[in-house]
Amino acid sequence: MNKLITVAVIDSGIYPHIDFKNRIVAFKDFVNGRKNAYDDCGHGTHVSGIIAGSGYASHGRIKGICPAANLAGIKVLDRLGNGRIENVLDAAGWIISHQKDLNIRVVNISFGATTFGEKENLIALEKAIEKLWDNNIIVVAAAGNEGPGRQTVAIPGTCNYHSWFPGWQRFLFRKRSNQ
Repeated sequence: MNKLITVAVIDSGIYPHIDFKNRIVAFKDFVNGRKNAYDDCGHGTHVSGIIAGSGYASHGRIKGICPAANLAGIKVLDRLGNGRIENVLDAAGWIISHQKDLNIRVVNISFGATTFGEKENLIALEKAIEKLWDNNIIVVAAAGNEGPGRQTVAIPGTCNYHSWFPGWQRFLFRKRSNQ
């Protein structure tokens, strides 16, 4: 079994690009239910390349920040980049249930949910992200594309566990009661 860490990318899917070679260790499609890895939007593949592109296609000139990491592509966004919070909640649960067998140590969420959604869904999304943290999974999240300005940070960038704003010390120094 490969002991490399796996980064789960919750996004629009992942295309099996040559820079990922055999490092896409899992794919789950919460939008269309397909079994084979694909990305009909391109954003998830783009993000995955920034994370773990090997540089093979560019002869080593362009690599991701962790070019040896395995990837789990989790599709929750459609071909237009739109998605449903329910699918993100299901994705978080899927990641936790596959954390050990895939060695998922990091989750990337490069999209945001507006605060105009149903409050119950937004609270559930925050709780799901906090549950990832509680399972010792590092969550890397986008802060949103609406800024700069007051109140322009979108969920998941506003969750307490990884906020860079008031209380940011909890992100770096959060003391866990189970350790």
